[in-house]
Amino acid sequence: MEKTYAKNGIEFVNNEFEVAETVAMTKEEAFEKLKDRFELKLYYVYDFEQNKYLLCGKLDCQYGVHAGSGELVLLDDL
Repeated sequence: MEKTYAKNGIEFVNNEFEVAETVAMTKEEAFEKLKDRFELKLYYVYDFEQNKYLLCGKLDCQYGVHAGSGELVLLDDL
């Protein structure tokens, strides 16, 4: 069923979402499945207030956990 609503003069159409399944696992269980797949990439970012580069990290993961089934899902496939 397509639903429309307006906010600040902009009309939105919401027809992409379905009713969620029952959650089959906790956040902690999902973390355990993902923790070996996290990637930490180091980047230097310039800080204009300090006038120097700072070493920072970007934490990323190519996977997610489907809450209903507990299966690992490649995010590019969504």
